[in-house]
Amino acid sequence: MAKVDPHSFYDDLEPKIKSFDLKMKIDFEKQAILSSVKLNFEREVIGKIHLDSRDLQINSVHFKDGTELNFKVYEKKPIVGNLFEIDFSKPSQSVVVDYEVKKESSALQWLKPEQTKGKVAPYLFTQCQPHHARSLIPLQDSPSVRVTYSAEISVKKELTVVMAAGSSGVREDENEKTFLFKMPQPIPPYLFAFAVGRITSSEIGPRSKVWAEPEMIEKASYEFEEIENIIKTAENLFGPYEWERYDLLVLPPSFPYGGMENPRCTFITPTIIVGDRSLVGVVAHELAHSWTGNLVTNKNYNHFWINEGFTVWAERRITEALYGVEAATMAYAQGFYALKNAMKEFGADSPYTCLVTNLEGVDPDEVFSDIPYEKGSLFLRLLEETVSRKSFDRFIRAYIEKFRFSSIGTDELVSFINEYFEGLPEKVDADKWLYKPGIPENCPKIYSSRLEYIKNLSDGFKFGTYPTKEEIGLMKPAEKLVYFQGLPKKLSEEECQFLEKNFELREMTNAEILSKWFIISATSNYKPTFKMIRNFLLEVGRMKFVKPIYKAMGTNKETRQLAKEIFEITKESLHPLTRTVVEQEISNYEKD
Repeated sequence: MAKVDPHSFYDDLEPKIKSFDLKMKIDFEKQAILSSVKLNFEREVIGKIHLDSRDLQINSVHFKDGTELNFKVYEKKPIVGNLFEIDFSKPSQSVVVDYEVKKESSALQWLKPEQTKGKVAPYLFTQCQPHHARSLIPLQDSPSVRVTYSAEISVKKELTVVMAAGSSGVREDENEKTFLFKMPQPIPPYLFAFAVGRITSSEIGPRSKVWAEPEMIEKASYEFEEIENIIKTAENLFGPYEWERYDLLVLPPSFPYGGMENPRCTFITPTIIVGDRSLVGVVAHELAHSWTGNLVTNKNYNHFWINEGFTVWAERRITEALYGVEAATMAYAQGFYALKNAMKEFGADSPYTCLVTNLEGVDPDEVFSDIPYEKGSLFLRLLEETVSRKSFDRFIRAYIEKFRFSSIGTDELVSFINEYFEGLPEKVDADKWLYKPGIPENCPKIYSSRLEYIKNLSDGFKFGTYPTKEEIGLMKPAEKLVYFQGLPKKLSEEECQFLEKNFELREMTNAEILSKWFIISATSNYKPTFKMIRNFLLEVGRMKFVKPIYKAMGTNKETRQLAKEIFEITKESLHPLTRTVVEQEISNYEKD
């Protein structure tokens, strides 16, 4: 057996799955999915094949003609799940598996009507990254195995299915609708995605629409109506958009991430809908994945930085082209702040602060951080500054063209860099960036006069120098975020009162700024914000915000009690990933 992925049973000596044909019937009452999938291999399977699964109830395995096959589902192992072994009684290029997806599937979140915006109908959505597709479909669940697929998903007539794939129509009968889809481009399994609920859509461009609950559709349409301009800007930088459509699905607030780059339909958090389009940078990031991550993919999660470092770098190039150098600089400043915090959390010498990691026996979800994103983007910025932007832009296009629709590791990438720019990896000390912990000494400097001005304003607060109303009024949302990042976490009541009043935080809708304010006010035990914090955490399940707020609430006796009360109310509505993170933070309260 030759394993190429520490998080998969996939054996690269065995035939790869090249496509699958899936049928699913969603049962909200049982919170289960009755499923059947036909797996199509690149060549005939002879003897046994080993697949990934997790908590699936396998009912039967057979050839298309009905011939039953022997199979075995092995005991569940941490992280990787259940090895699913099929014994082919004769050579074949396909097999059918009939099975049921249970409520406990790690890829699913089932929401009751009251947990949605409209509070009318139930909702279901998937999140398959990094290794959760196997809890929906038995397959080779590794980014190194790319597949095309067709899908038929049946639901009650009043519900709609949205899938990150091309629509092939809808079949209707008296009680249900069956939504048909095709994904013609080969994708890694973690990009398989769908949602079911009371969902409607609005056209926002010639190749884009936004999907959302009816109560959100108008605001979402306004927030994203400039999407075609963003796509064209990205195409000018990175080449043609190869996925035909770029739709957006605004999920309920419990969605644990800012966005998920599912091809053809990005899944997005409602926390970026603030009415002023100031947080559409999240969309620029997910769109950039259409080239860096979806077209060229990390072969396993030891090389996750290939997905995310390239995408953060690409996102900031899009931001610069759309909004100017200053906007991109502010984004880099925010990112560097997040990077330093992540380094501090792991420890500067931690192997998890390297770009290339060894995650054998480690769940990628448990070491998820900003490091592959921000350290990776800075490494690419260093390369760009070393060879010139014009030369690096040509390299990026050549990189995407060479590796499009494939999955690679860092060695392949470094070899290609060296072929294109001979001696460049050695010149920039690439090994230190890739394989050593911490932030290397030759890290690019993030500078602009405006950034220094905002930083100086923030630094002055520590010494009692508060910004004037005029200075605050001239700050853009991104600059306010940088300002709040630079403030001490523990402030006096008078200092908190100044921030609350002069930055108009009670009327603030920007969740990025609010989350920073809640961290400060919780650490400072500033009681006037407790109700706001409570309302925020009752509504929002995005891990980026939830985790640090709960962490900050652990610093005081009163906020600890408040945190426990809020979690007791929200734990059933939080995504399983978020719930686990919050439980860990609250368990740390008892250790102090």
